[in-house]
Amino acid sequence: MDDIKFCCICGESFEGYGNNAHPLTRGVCCDACNNAYVIPHRIYLTRKQSTRAAADMLAQTQIRKHADARLNGYVGKRVALTMCDDCVEVGVLHVDTVAARYCTYSPADNVEIIGYYIETGKTELHFRKSHVKNIRLADAAEITEAAQGNEQLNALIGKSVFIEFNNGAAAFGFLHQTIVSAGNNKNYLVRYYVEMPTRRVYFESADVKTIREY
Repeated sequence: MDDIKFCCICGESFEGYGNNAHPLTRGVCCDACNNAYVIPHRIYLTRKQSTRAAADMLAQTQIRKHADARLNGYVGKRVALTMCDDCVEVGVLHVDTVAARYCTYSPADNVEIIGYYIETGKTELHFRKSHVKNIRLADAAEITEAAQGNEQLNALIGKSVFIEFNNGAAAFGFLHQTIVSAGNNKNYLVRYYVEMPTRRVYFESADVKTIREY
């Protein structure tokens, strides 16, 4: 009969050789914890390594230089874009960086601009500056003054940030602004979200206690 061992994760006893719990933790774990925790963690780390490698490769390409001073002035605002094919897209403009594309959150990832994207509320349209024929703010009748957002938060859109919320929670990731229609095509609610590796955290400016670039 095999010696009885105790799982380093759940603490329950099990028989057999067990499983190496590295890199999740040290020790030997049972089959159930190996399948539920260790293997998914290894898959996550493998995917993360592949993601960073792809980001590094992208940063070496020439598209990293596709920044435009005219477009930069509209980042974080609700705009109407006329594309080269004369199609008009309306939404919130964001800088498209390595961090945005690949969810890597080192501050260095945000240095290289690779383009832009517009968030329409239903989808994200990624493009380069050369795809844009004209850009303007969305019609003033379509958006209220209150929907301009918080200046402190707006200044950090497109950057990796660390946020402390009033309820004691915290989050770090890539900051975005989104504008949600109230349903009458006139009044809009400004919300923000932090793009984290596993989920998005939505919030309003009033929910923020402190925020800083991370």
